[in-house]
Amino acid sequence: MNIFLDLDGVVCDFTGSLLRMVGKEELAHKIDFYHFENDNNSEVLTEDEFFQAWDKFTALQGFVGIKWMPGAYRGIKELIAMGYKVHFITDRRVQDRDQTRRWKVLNGFGDIPLIFSMGDKLRILKVRDVDVFVEDKVEIIKEAKELGINVVRFQQRWNRELKFSPTFREYIPFAKNWNDLVLWIKAQEVFNG
Repeated sequence: MNIFLDLDGVVCDFTGSLLRMVGKEELAHKIDFYHFENDNNSEVLTEDEFFQAWDKFTALQGFVGIKWMPGAYRGIKELIAMGYKVHFITDRRVQDRDQTRRWKVLNGFGDIPLIFSMGDKLRILKVRDVDVFVEDKVEIIKEAKELGINVVRFQQRWNRELKFSPTFREYIPFAKNWNDLVLWIKAQEVFNG
């Protein structure tokens, strides 16, 4: 089974790690990284401030020591031990690539393929043999479902309301945490044999 995991918001706590590094950790529960274009967070942190913080995070080698989402490290190790083929996919910027590769190797995942999608995850996934794709960004989840990709919504504060594909009204499965995700993946193999 080929499992494609988005990095930020699924495997790694990018927003929390970035805000800790720049001394604004108290904002972590208020920031919705994916909706700056809607000006949802202007009273908390402007888009310019966020991207300045991101540049500082990159300059300080933040991606090398980025924090894991709770349970992610153990969950990925468990999936690999069970024989699943895990792939990482990310929209991280070009200037973050070397740090991301170092992070992967330093954490013992040097053999896991790492795909930099440059904002085009779905085009890449359409031509791959994807059994499960785990994502947190609402727009990508919706589009993946509409393309027939077996997508799981990794629950975050910015995607809790998404339950159905707006086009097909099909249920979109979700995982509240890594334990739920591993159990869901195991169940897929049992049911789909």
